[in-house]
Amino acid sequence: MPTGVYPHKPHQLFQNRSPKVKLICKICNKEFLVYPCHAKGRKKYCSWKCRNVGLKDWVGKKRYNYKGGLMVSYKKRLEVVRKHRKRCKDSWIGYIPLETKCEICGKKIFFKNHPIKETICFDHKNENCCIKKNPSYFLYQKIMNKKNQKIWESCNFGSLCHRCNSWLPTKNRKEWLRRVNKYVNRN
Repeated sequence: MPTGVYPHKPHQLFQNRSPKVKLICKICNKEFLVYPCHAKGRKKYCSWKCRNVGLKDWVGKKRYNYKGGLMVSYKKRLEVVRKHRKRCKDSWIGYIPLETKCEICGKKIFFKNHPIKETICFDHKNENCCIKKNPSYFLYQKIMNKKNQKIWESCNFGSLCHRCNSWLPTKNRKEWLRRVNKYVNRN
């Protein structure tokens, strides 16, 4: 016998295991044996066939996560979120122009329904703006009203193309621009 990780013989592996206990299947009332650790609520059926029959009845009010008939599928929730985002974004049309130019390079950029490299990127001109994350998320989540319009105006976002926005940092911008200017004007 090859020597390996186990210093004992193969027939001695399961000698210290506790004896199996008898349970009764919930579907066919047949007795079956399981180890005690499996008998504590996990093992209720004698076979996969009985388990599948038993789980068919486990829907609706019997299901553990039942919330009064409000179980909504993932696709339906996703559809509701998409409709809300579209309604929010559409409410900002008119206040935010559908077509404008990048404030740095002058390239035409669009607010809706264009590839990412042609859409508006709203740039944080100042660091202490109340909209900390991506400003587009704010537009997707908030319907335009006077309160949200004031929040948007307080941030003073710039309209940039994707390329200019990716090159321009949000933090320490003036220091960065000073260094770029120094680099460009160097002989």
